[in-house]
Amino acid sequence: MTLEQTEQSLLQKAIAASGGNLSAAARLLNTSRAKLAYRARKHGLV
Repeated sequence: MTLEQTEQSLLQKAIAASGGNLSAAARLLNTSRAKLAYRARKHGLV
């Protein structure tokens, strides 16, 4: 599994666990909402 695949999987799981709420997903991952949204867009998750 590559780093990109690992990141995508982690983002998918956090977004799913938060019911699609990016702010809540960012809190789960201990990052900012802006960073999470950027990375989610990069992977086509939002």
